[in-house]
Amino acid sequence: MRAVLEELDGFDSDDAVKAQLSKLLSAADTARSIEAFWLDPAHQNCASWQGHEDINVVMLATSLMPAGFLNLHLPSPAQSPISRSRQA
Repeated sequence: MRAVLEELDGFDSDDAVKAQLSKLLSAADTARSIEAFWLDPAHQNCASWQGHEDINVVMLATSLMPAGFLNLHLPSPAQSPISRSRQA
């Protein structure tokens, strides 16, 4: 997420987008706490985990390795629709 914010610094982008991403970034500590909780085998040995283990395993893996699931391709600043619209 920090990388996305850093990439946006090179764009003539909307400050509202940066503000929303910053809010999302503030949830990163909560996400790490949830991941640490569910990585503990003792916590996986309960009905709430095991009842939906297939989904839980995929969601935990996606959380730990988002690049394997989410692929963000940011255009270069010259290709940005925001930059092009302001040039017109």
